[in-house]
Amino acid sequence: MTPIATIPLHQGDALSIPFKVHCSADGKRLAILNTFGLPYAQQLIVVDTETHREVGRWAFPPVGRHLFNLDMQLTPDGAACVLVGGVLTDPFGQSYEDDCTLTRLDLATGERRRLKVGPVGYNFVSVAPDGRTAYVIVNGNSEDPVQHYQLFVVDLDAMAVLEARTLDAPINNILYRPAEGRALVSLGRDVVSLDLASHAFGEKLCPRFNHPYLLAAFAPDEDLVYAAYVASKVVVKTIDVRRRSVVAQHDFSWGWTASTNIVPFGPDHLIFPPSSSAGAICLWNRRTGAIDHQAGLEDHLILSAPHPDGERFYLFDYRDRAMKLVAAAPLFARGRERAR
Repeated sequence: MTPIATIPLHQGDALSIPFKVHCSADGKRLAILNTFGLPYAQQLIVVDTETHREVGRWAFPPVGRHLFNLDMQLTPDGAACVLVGGVLTDPFGQSYEDDCTLTRLDLATGERRRLKVGPVGYNFVSVAPDGRTAYVIVNGNSEDPVQHYQLFVVDLDAMAVLEARTLDAPINNILYRPAEGRALVSLGRDVVSLDLASHAFGEKLCPRFNHPYLLAAFAPDEDLVYAAYVASKVVVKTIDVRRRSVVAQHDFSWGWTASTNIVPFGPDHLIFPPSSSAGAICLWNRRTGAIDHQAGLEDHLILSAPHPDGERFYLFDYRDRAMKLVAAAPLFARGRERAR
């Protein structure tokens, strides 16, 4: 398999693991957040998806105050990266601040602006389509016997918390529908509407599920949204958000996939990524309900993200400690040859 492009993450003997990969909404920037060295320094690499060249690299120093338990997203225009996480106060991670820190990094100037937002826990961040609003979610932590779920609305221009709210359930993920002025939120076992102006939760968009689901959508104005849950099998429900009902359900055995981290790929397919490098990438056809393609990966490769064009994949190569862009068609053709 010959890569179209190779993006080295870190050279030398230090550990290098990309644990967050995100593409901007306009498809022009790819952000890779990786950990290397001991005691676990962080490095953010941003790549131009058209030229495959680096826009820049930004390190979080390994000594002193640096971030851990990170999540990040690019702004929709790819001009900035927003990160949330805890702040270690010693280089070996024995102590840390109780507050979560939000960092807005300007990719053109390198300027970093910081804001303390809520407690450290299972934090993640979602940037709204306006590029000026971020939702910081706290889904409890591993230490408290009683879990607390919170939502913080942050103005990224003013770097100020606009609103803080305590929730009854964790937020699993957010899908935006800017033309309607709202988002769809997987809130515990419900899928609900979130008003992007008032930041208030509204109507439920389908009956309550038995388990928390993750959501995926092909276009921000399409009526159909796909929700996935994994237990002894993977269940994918098709939700018609205008009719506020589930219109289809597909069950997949554990042998097909073990991941709910499904994302659209091309106009008709959802990717079921492998849960490890030993698994297979599966393409599920939402029109027919069948798995059209399956491709196994070598032990040193793991799927990181699909390319926005729906024809290529970014794979992380453990052997070379690099991100590699490969064409999807030859990968699936090879998978069919192996199956014969």
